[in-house]
Amino acid sequence: MVSSPRLSATIWLAELVYRFRTGGDFLETGVAAGGSAMLLLQVMRQFEPFPPGSVGGAVATPEMKHLWLCDGWSGLPEPVAQLDKADERLKKGSFLRTFDIFTNTVRRHMALLVPANTPPLNNELPIIERSTVLKGWLAETLAPAMSTGVWMYRSLPPPGDKPAAPPPQLQHRILSHLSFLRVDVDMYGSTKESLEFGYPLLATSGGVVYVDDFGAFDACRIAVLEYRAAHKITDPIWAVLEDGRERYEAVYWVSGTSGLVGKDKASSDLISQFYSELTANRIPIGPSETHKSMPIGCMTQPPWSCSIDKSRA
Repeated sequence: MVSSPRLSATIWLAELVYRFRTGGDFLETGVAAGGSAMLLLQVMRQFEPFPPGSVGGAVATPEMKHLWLCDGWSGLPEPVAQLDKADERLKKGSFLRTFDIFTNTVRRHMALLVPANTPPLNNELPIIERSTVLKGWLAETLAPAMSTGVWMYRSLPPPGDKPAAPPPQLQHRILSHLSFLRVDVDMYGSTKESLEFGYPLLATSGGVVYVDDFGAFDACRIAVLEYRAAHKITDPIWAVLEDGRERYEAVYWVSGTSGLVGKDKASSDLISQFYSELTANRIPIGPSETHKSMPIGCMTQPPWSCSIDKSRA
């Protein structure tokens, strides 16, 4: 279960990506029940709406963002890395959310579904507006999506049985550019895979990486810090505080912000404005379900420890 502060942070970061015009799609690895995916789709609808009243025939242009949803829906894979084997919580099959649970979540958001009479694509996986479901282990699904791509519906067919309606349009899409990488896969191996596939596709300025389990599992935290160290990523890491306290599970960072720490925030360039939003919106938890973030400082080599960095708060 993802907490309200983390869901709020997910929405806020997706909105910032739109507001500061970062190009690229959204990718979520570790979809589980699909709650955060539905929130991301709502943000996409808010910032890139279809024409009013266009239930059928609404066209998603290639320039519009697309949501890629990747999960095996069979619980955690067999632990391979020693860090995963060492954690009793990270057993094969743990944290199972079945594919039926995911599709039921989607059905509860019926406005996001194309009509039931739509011919199936992609092995009859659910057809969701402006989204592609990649069902399977990360390496098995992300690699083909990045190389050969997938076919998807470009337009939504009208509801009901209307034989006279024009057939839905198709378009081909390749997973090639990202503005938001949301990682919620718990394990060292799966977190490393998510970053290895997703991070090279991320926009170099204003791209968001969100890792949901950084503060919950040592294996996940070490995977992130090892990857950042290996690729010389120095953008500051922000922790999403739970219930306003100095306890966190999720963290995020924004590409292109490493050189802005401590500098004048009055600059007019977009990435400086983006960074100003990050530092100004550490909002206490309240009735509006907002969130509070604080920067954290982490060791750049073993033992990979992290702590709240109040000097940059």
